[in-house]
Amino acid sequence: MNSSEANPNDRDATAMMNDALFVGGLAMAAEVTLTGLRGEADVDTLDVIASARSLRLLTDDAIARLVRRARTEHQSWAAIGTALGTSRQAAFERYATDTEREPSTEEHSVRLSVASAREVARSFLDGFVTREFATCRRLSDPQLARGLPEPVLAALLESVRQDLGEILEVGDSRITSYGSMQIVDTPVVFSRGTRMVRVVVTPLGLAGGFFLLASEVDRPVDDGDE
Repeated sequence: MNSSEANPNDRDATAMMNDALFVGGLAMAAEVTLTGLRGEADVDTLDVIASARSLRLLTDDAIARLVRRARTEHQSWAAIGTALGTSRQAAFERYATDTEREPSTEEHSVRLSVASAREVARSFLDGFVTREFATCRRLSDPQLARGLPEPVLAALLESVRQDLGEILEVGDSRITSYGSMQIVDTPVVFSRGTRMVRVVVTPLGLAGGFFLLASEVDRPVDDGDE
C-alpha cells in the first residue's frame, strides 16, 4: 500500500491520542495553576506562572478549534461573537480562516451602510477628541490598532491642539464610497482653524484608517443604500 494512503483507523487512533494529550496537558496546567493560587502546596510561583501561561495557550487553542467547528455547523459570526462575549467583527478578525477573509465571501461582499459607517467614524472621532483612546482601539481593525497605540494617539492630539488650539465644534460628516470601504470626512473646528478628519471604515464596521488632512476637503455626500 502506498505510504500516502494511510489507514483510516490509523488516522482515527492518532487523532484520539492527540486529543488525549491535549486534554491531559490542559488538566495538568489547570491543576498546577489552581494549586498555586490556593497556596495548598509548596509550589514555586514562577512554575505557577508558567503553568497559567500554558493553560491560557491551551484554552485559546481549544476556543479556536470550537469556533472552527461552529462554522462547519453554519453558526453565524454574530452568534459566535455573543458566545465569546465580544462583537461579531472582533470574532471574525481573530478566528476567520484565510478563505473566509477573501473579498468574495459574505463578510466582505456587502458594503457597510452609510448610517453605520457614519456612526463608527463619529464614535472613533469622539473617542479621539475626548482622549478616550481605548474606544478608538476598540473600534480599530488589528492593523490600525497596532499602528496607532494610545501613546501615539495622545501625542497626535496634543500636537494638533498646540497648533490649532482647543476643539470648538465637530461638524457633520461627509461620506464617499471607495470599493467596499466608506470614507468618512468630518470637519473639526479648533479655536485657530479647521481640520478635516478622515476615518476609513471597513465592511466589518471597523476603522481601517485615520487621517488629519491639511485642510477641509469639498467632497460630495454619498447617499448610498442604508
